[in-house]
Amino acid sequence: QQRQQQQTFPLLLFTCRRAEYLRQTLTDVFDYLPRDCSVGCPVIISQDGHEPSVEAVVKEFQRQYPNIPIWHYQHVPSPTLRLEPYKELSVHYKWAIPKVF
Repeated sequence: QQRQQQQTFPLLLFTCRRAEYLRQTLTDVFDYLPRDCSVGCPVIISQDGHEPSVEAVVKEFQRQYPNIPIWHYQHVPSPTLRLEPYKELSVHYKWAIPKVF
């Protein structure tokens, strides 16, 4: 008998200040995600900056889906480093991707 190995397929979502957009995205994701995925399909939310309304949405989904790991990382950019928006986004990606993969 072959032993099946459980594989992990994380989903990494990037967000900043748009709580309603995150809520809609998570609603769509959870429409398709299996409900029995306690280890194999964590949803990782990487937030750029500090926005309490985004954190509230994350906590709301953590309560609503207790059997699915929902992890929240918060990247706080340097207040002295002001970049063009696309460069700030690339800094966030560079920070978040190694934390997950």
